[in-house]
Amino acid sequence: RTALLAQNEREQRNAAERAKYLRRLDWYLIRHLPAGRFDQFAWIMGALVLAIALKGVFEFWQEVLVGSTINRTVFDLRNRFYRLAIHQDVRQVQQTGTADLMARVTNDLEQVGTGMKVLCGKMVVEPLRAAFCLGMAFTISWQLTLVFLLLVVPTAVVMGRISRRMKKASRKVLE
Repeated sequence: RTALLAQNEREQRNAAERAKYLRRLDWYLIRHLPAGRFDQFAWIMGALVLAIALKGVFEFWQEVLVGSTINRTVFDLRNRFYRLAIHQDVRQVQQTGTADLMARVTNDLEQVGTGMKVLCGKMVVEPLRAAFCLGMAFTISWQLTLVFLLLVVPTAVVMGRISRRMKKASRKVLE
């Protein structure tokens, strides 16, 4: 009897939480939707286009900020190299040739800049994307997300260790 009462109480709490969620959803979203189906569809498509445009704006500013930081860094590296090249022994520069030296440095520093741009771009975007997706998952169902994290994270760690061991074993076999 006590278990039945406790279960009934839990169901009532869950129903009350669902009702509160639906009231909030109605207050923030549903009451602003148009009445007709086509109008609702048009509104949703407009919201989708707006979200995609907003994503594009954020991607643009991310590229601008990362690009300007990387360009300043490559500029500083070039200046540092040129200062060191000026103080280099003249015979050493004559052996390799000034044009060859400058072409190599320019190309190498450009490659460093490209690598930094890829690395920094992913370092900024991917953690934010993961945090947003995790937040949305917790919003939809925190219980399911918690179970997922408790199961997937240890599994990923174990799989990573196994893959490292397999790589080491395959290297040993190939040697």
